[in-house]
Amino acid sequence: MLTLCHQESLVILCCPVFAFFALATSFLGIALALFDFLSDGLEIFKKVKKRFI
Repeated sequence: MLTLCHQESLVILCCPVFAFFALATSFLGIALALFDFLSDGLEIFKKVKKRFI
């Protein structure tokens, strides 16, 4: 059984990791949306590769 001290340290370790991935994925989404918005606005055609699916 974990003691309170061990549980607290686990939470302290997980919070920065969660915050990093939350920020990284939100910036990735914003970057992709901005790229798509600008390519539509500037009429830059996107190169589409055929998928194997």
